[in-house]
Amino acid sequence: FLANRLEAGVPVDTTGRTTASLIRLSDAWHHDVNRILGKVVDRQWQRSDLMDARYVVGKAQERITWKVTELLSLQALVDEGRALQHCVSSYGTACSRRVTAIFRITAEDAIGNVERLGTIEVQLGTSRIVQAKAKRNTQLSPKARAVLEKWAYREGLTINEQL
Repeated sequence: FLANRLEAGVPVDTTGRTTASLIRLSDAWHHDVNRILGKVVDRQWQRSDLMDARYVVGKAQERITWKVTELLSLQALVDEGRALQHCVSSYGTACSRRVTAIFRITAEDAIGNVERLGTIEVQLGTSRIVQAKAKRNTQLSPKARAVLEKWAYREGLTINEQL
């Protein structure tokens, strides 16, 4: 629909739209273009050599399960970017070429509520964490940072000094 309108030269009015509605319009446009061109909408790639992590802290009702999980598809990057309101979805090509690996940090409470706490970019050629961002590109919380550091140490990764 959107691709047809743009191809026909019909402008799409963005006045007064929220960021979320512009993202939805953009996603719909990309979907339409990919469908028209016959391209696969979701790309997937192989897991890197880095391992996911799971750390359990506390007992019973106070238990928190921290996870570091690799994102292995364009759709996973899009979902992460929407949830944390940042641009991680633009890293699909770098991930599919295995230049970069993207991981998510989550915390799950004892009753199963999951909170996304951050996104990590690892440069695979240098084994270096070059970015780690929470929602809206803010810094990770101290607890999420501690999980990041524990995982990085276990995996032999260095962390950029600017983080």
